[in-house]
Amino acid sequence: MEIALQSGLGDVVCAIGAGRTIAEAKGGVVNSRHAGQLSPLRKGLCEAVGQLLGSPLPDGTRQVAVVPDTPATRAQAGKMAPRCRKAGIDIALVDAEGRVTDVEAPAPP
Repeated sequence: MEIALQSGLGDVVCAIGAGRTIAEAKGGVVNSRHAGQLSPLRKGLCEAVGQLLGSPLPDGTRQVAVVPDTPATRAQAGKMAPRCRKAGIDIALVDAEGRVTDVEAPAPP
């Protein structure tokens, strides 16, 4: 795996085998549980998805919107995951210890 920061492509771009992953991250460190501090995190998820939608998606590229894992972002990500998946965008949540959780879109009925 090779990771490179490339201006204009996303916050992190990495090559894995023949494929490539582009991650757009928003949110930074969350050090408060105050509701006013958590609202921008939901907005950050929407911004990350929007930035990925506005960039080209070459064949073999995985796009991932990455935000801190909080109850607010987890709920928002669960709502957005099915539509994001149709657009070729995955959502990942990162907790305070750096663990990454992929948000799974529910299987269609």
